Amino acid sequence: MGQTNARPRRRTTRQPLDRLSAEDVEILKREAGPIRGHTCKVVVLEPPRKGGLPTVEQLRASIAARLDAAPRMRQRLAYTPLHVAAPAWLDDSEFDLARHVIAVPTEGPVGRAGLEAVAAGLMTERLDPAHPLWQLNVVDRLDDGSMALIWRIHHCMADGATCMRLGGAVLWSDSADAAPLPAPEWMACQGPSSVWLLVRGLADRARPRHHPHRPAPSLRALRASAAVIRRELRPEAAVTALAKRAGSARRVAFAAAPLADAKRAGKSVDAAITLNDVVLALVAGGMRAWLLHRHSPTDGIRAKVPVNLHRADEADGVANRDSCFFVDLPVAEPDPVKRLQAINRETRERKLNHDAETLYRLGAHPFVARWEMNPRVFTFNISNVRGPAHDVYVLGSRVREMYSLAEIAPRHALRLAVVSAAGSLFFGLCADSDDVPYLHVVADGIERSAQELLAAVG
Repeated sequence: MGQTNARPRRRTTRQPLDRLSAEDVEILKREAGPIRGHTCKVVVLEPPRKGGLPTVEQLRASIAARLDAAPRMRQRLAYTPLHVAAPAWLDDSEFDLARHVIAVPTEGPVGRAGLEAVAAGLMTERLDPAHPLWQLNVVDRLDDGSMALIWRIHHCMADGATCMRLGGAVLWSDSADAAPLPAPEWMACQGPSSVWLLVRGLADRARPRHHPHRPAPSLRALRASAAVIRRELRPEAAVTALAKRAGSARRVAFAAAPLADAKRAGKSVDAAITLNDVVLALVAGGMRAWLLHRHSPTDGIRAKVPVNLHRADEADGVANRDSCFFVDLPVAEPDPVKRLQAINRETRERKLNHDAETLYRLGAHPFVARWEMNPRVFTFNISNVRGPAHDVYVLGSRVREMYSLAEIAPRHALRLAVVSAAGSLFFGLCADSDDVPYLHVVADGIERSAQELLAAVG
């Protein structure tokens, strides 16, 4: 595409069908009613040493020049007639970056609360399924002189780890002085007809279903995994205010803690403690503050902890490959060190017994997949993704903050997503607006827990 707003020409070469995986299809099905299917990255840029912050037009031009490294971002979903097979990714012959990189209209500079409100509103807006499932919304005036990029991308297209790869491919760079490149010419492949999609879908449906990475477990395998099932899927979580039907409005809050301090605090308590253990302990402190604020019982809070199973040698098109385990959060414990130790004991047991790998195999069974979403199995989800390990820049502006937001689920009215980047742990909290009216209490509690833990270890 030579110009960012030009309509791509169409190649006569027929595009090979690249269908969604079984995992991606399940994620796509979750978008129903008020539930949206996208994740969100909120990237705050500080003003560069020279020049100004990037404009929408400059962002479009920069992304256009780099899209060859992320072909999925030019592709839309094509549904098979009669739904006889999974949808496929096909080039969008109407692809236009003016549709995907847009300014957010604001009345004057936006403060932190205003940015959280803008992000919450965007979390409720559905991505257009007729075009590639992503959009970059630009908030160009924050009250401290910075700007924010709110990047929404559908979860069926990318999980947390894949989002970071895509961001490195098309959005941020390692150097503040990276020169903009000219956009290469791009032509969409010719899309198949509906009849051809139906014929191919019927042929694919007739083939034996087999997932090389996730075969459906046999009854014998289920019996052999009894210990993991008892440990992970026991229905012992308390039914809290979070176990309600999701409404249509969202509430967002951000929190942050110094990354180096979090690592040092964990290792000061026990060399076996991981950064993820510290993250869970800080969230436990935030949830304790919220429960005490509500005068609610401080027990029975279980967290679902996603585990990245991507391999270094896998194809770039793999969108989702995650499993999980479940952890009881010690929210009744006032001591931040004891909270951390309790969490480490649980996570070590799960890693020692390879619970996440076992649950990944078991999750191919429909009953197990449904049971995992029971609010008695877990209260809310906490994901933790490693962001860039060093400073990165968007058109010369350093990324100062990078928050992640993920959509809630029915009967799970709160979700947390954590990113380590720019020397900090960034916590993004997304909740049902009616069920969690005091979301800032959780965010403030997370930051206070980080301070308490650091003070406790000296």
